[in-house]
Amino acid sequence: VTADTIRRVIANETLKASDPIAILVGEERYRAAGGKVDGDLFTDGNDRWVNPEIARRLAGEIMENEARRIGEETGLAWIRPIASNYTHNAAHGLYRVILQPPELTDAQTARLAEITERRNVLEMELQAAGLPEDEFKALDQEDDRLIAEAQAIENRAPILPDELKAHVGAFLVLTPQGEMRLDPQFYS
Repeated sequence: VTADTIRRVIANETLKASDPIAILVGEERYRAAGGKVDGDLFTDGNDRWVNPEIARRLAGEIMENEARRIGEETGLAWIRPIASNYTHNAAHGLYRVILQPPELTDAQTARLAEITERRNVLEMELQAAGLPEDEFKALDQEDDRLIAEAQAIENRAPILPDELKAHVGAFLVLTPQGEMRLDPQFYS
């Protein structure tokens, strides 16, 4: 048995302090629940949590409580917490609900027309011969901002109608940064 073999065995039975579950739980809560930390002398911030089952149990409790809170707040039929950012396996056997974006408001329609009109003017100005570089750059940046604004209007988030909420659910996912967020997809 080599030192490298021992390290691999230990690594598989521990949890890195940088793991999303460890970040979510926090070292203080983990230690308070009886968890032990094996400090790594050679690298900064790469400590190993010796009792990963404690961290996973605590993360499950945190996520279950947050799922319950979100479920009550949103009125969705269910919220399932999953300790990853990957919902494909969790969604097996479920149907994704396809939602339509809301209709454009009169203000949004008018703003899109203004953006189109201004971008047409910008295009002509950008093609003008002898335009100083700083003016070209400013006009180009304005065009980029207008494109981004138009895309934000056109790609508005779909809305879940109230009458569907009691029949669909969503996943509460754990991001690689250890943060919880509601996945934007709904399932039935």
